[in-house]
Amino acid sequence: MFNSEHIGRLQPPPVGLAFLLSQAGAHAAVVFAKKLATLKLTPPDAGILRILGSNPGVTQQTLSDMLGVFPSRLVAFLDELETRHLIERRLSPTDRRIYCLHLTTGGRRALLQIGQVTIELEAQIFAALNEDETERLHALLRRIVTQQQITPGVHPAYRQITKALADGAPKSSRKGGLVTQTFTTRVLKDTVKNATGIVVPPEVVAALGESKKPAVKVTLNGYMYRSTVAKMGGKFMIALTAENRKAAGVAGNDQVEVKLDLDTETRATEIPADLKSALSKAKVLAAFEKAAPSRRKEFVRQVEEAKAAETRQRRIAKIVESLRD
Repeated sequence: MFNSEHIGRLQPPPVGLAFLLSQAGAHAAVVFAKKLATLKLTPPDAGILRILGSNPGVTQQTLSDMLGVFPSRLVAFLDELETRHLIERRLSPTDRRIYCLHLTTGGRRALLQIGQVTIELEAQIFAALNEDETERLHALLRRIVTQQQITPGVHPAYRQITKALADGAPKSSRKGGLVTQTFTTRVLKDTVKNATGIVVPPEVVAALGESKKPAVKVTLNGYMYRSTVAKMGGKFMIALTAENRKAAGVAGNDQVEVKLDLDTETRATEIPADLKSALSKAKVLAAFEKAAPSRRKEFVRQVEEAKAAETRQRRIAKIVESLRD
């Protein structure tokens, strides 16, 4: 059995450069994390803030691509930073369904503090080297990063860190008095009808309020669309149209993180004149107005995208017939 005296006389095994790099890197990471903890930040928080500082207005999808992280796993980090008023999501000026990410005043202040921590860290880690040696080491490490095709400025550990967020447990928060629910699930696909949907856990529906059909804003991979929770086949579901799947970059059977915000805004669907006339004449306008917002929007889309007058009239007739059922 070895005691401390024996251990002190043991000879360390020979090590290679890769081991030394890993050893020094792991030590630097631990020291960095401890210094960030005094700011109530983690290394992933610091990495995100640094990227947003250099790329204001980047979308959540682009940020996930830069970090090499599955978009739904990134949501939890962003939600936490937003709750702490370090970042904010703003609707894109060119596509109102997509959020862009920006630092707040508090976020910019935190970024300055992170910069000071980094200066202190480098002074501590490279204390054994003079200025010329430090510059040479910096240049050599940059060559290694380039040759190994590692994304500059992004730590590969993000992929491992975010795996801890894949447990699928619903998480809730309140923003401005409204409930936000976040949960992980898979996109269900009906191969017969070529339709997809999202199953919503009963506890999430309960947390959204007393209504069993709450109107919600659905966010997938940074893309937001409006829908309504409905019960289908004994499950609470949210429809996911082909248009929304494409915009969010998801497909059937994908594992996704879903963020639901209770939608209290008035929903109005502008009905084309010829469609409204046909609905009124067939006495199904009330049925149209009672339909889910996503269904009304789909009806309008079908009519407006018709290129020929005959096709438009045929689609209107089909909509009228479907509302009579």
